Amino acid sequence: RPGDYKYLDANGDGVLNASDRVVLGNAFPRLIYGLTNTLTFRGLELSVLIQGSQGVDVLNGTRRFNSAQNSAQNQLAEVGEGRWMSPTQPGTGYSRPWSGVGVNNNNVNMNSRWIEDGSFLRLRTISLGYQLPGNLSQRLALRNLRVYGAVQNAFMLTNYRGYNPEVSFSADAVLNPGVDYGTYPIPRTFTFGLTADF
Repeated sequence: RPGDYKYLDANGDGVLNASDRVVLGNAFPRLIYGLTNTLTFRGLELSVLIQGSQGVDVLNGTRRFNSAQNSAQNQLAEVGEGRWMSPTQPGTGYSRPWSGVGVNNNNVNMNSRWIEDGSFLRLRTISLGYQLPGNLSQRLALRNLRVYGAVQNAFMLTNYRGYNPEVSFSADAVLNPGVDYGTYPIPRTFTFGLTADF
């Protein structure tokens, strides 16, 4: 119907069915990398851990659920602004609105619209510590005194529109990588501490 997503007749037989299914992307990264280093200078110590992956595809099932317009659930705000309304109001890429129970809506079918690039670079950990000089520690009746602060998951660079491109279908489904159905984001954690030896 007008306003529906258009599907590829992959085998060219003029009929759209399960025989036209094709592989869309790969959930296994082509490259997984990491870098860790510790720099010290006059009692200061800076440690960083960077990690990332390249060449991985993610099925953003959360966006599919929240923008397919196939039932009476909340949708993303951009769906209301960008959905197809008529030939003179084609919108900005979303299909026509769902028209009710019992009406066939093929716009919810799995398609390339929901596959996203899951490549990312994340600053996993950064910590900064300071070791007081020995003479200052001794004045405080201590053998050693160190103060430090750390941030885990400080930032991430990615084009993926979900919370976290490192996903599996669920926590216990390690055999289903690259499928995001509402995966919880990794929290950013701040830690401050003091280490003292008496």
